[in-house]
Amino acid sequence: MTDYLLIGMLDSPFVRRVAIALELYGKSYDNLALRTVGDAERFAEYSPLRRAPTLRLPSGELLMDSHVILAYLDEQEPKQRVLLPESPEDRLKARQIIGVAAGLADKAVHGVYELNFHAPEARSRPWLERIRTQLQDSARWLDQRAPESGFLSERISHADIIVGTALRFATDAHPDFRLFDLAPRLEAFCARLEALPEFRKTYLPLEPPKLN
Repeated sequence: MTDYLLIGMLDSPFVRRVAIALELYGKSYDNLALRTVGDAERFAEYSPLRRAPTLRLPSGELLMDSHVILAYLDEQEPKQRVLLPESPEDRLKARQIIGVAAGLADKAVHGVYELNFHAPEARSRPWLERIRTQLQDSARWLDQRAPESGFLSERISHADIIVGTALRFATDAHPDFRLFDLAPRLEAFCARLEALPEFRKTYLPLEPPKLN
């Protein structure tokens, strides 16, 4: 056993951020495209939480949660190759952006579950409106920090990656929220990211989950 095995669907912003990091780190990996809902029994063979992403290491050990997985992958790389800025100031800014972008992705996922796991008459309108507000305010916040060219720091980092995967998922899942109408610089930045080969290779159109 020599390769990494990434378990989960690439239409998840969290699975995709790990896949992009694996690509950028030059790691050989396979993707086992299991859904956490429709394939829950098979997923349980790898994760008691049935949670994506899960990464099987070459040793056979399993890691869960994208933050944990990326921290492990970073530890395997020389300091100069780690996908975070080197200076403490820039690293702090990157982590602030990661926190907001990952939260945006998480809230977008919550919205998908609300829309797809409940009949229209059973959906919580206040909950969906709260999610809309959280996504729109987060998009505005990220727009203020989106670079007009290049990356968020001197080279691509985990911050750029999660911004790209989170916004692609959120805009695919909730087009009626019109996030990019509120964030034109962010839209241009995400378009540049999506043009990168690692982003193109890992994109999977969203297929909303269904309960069996």
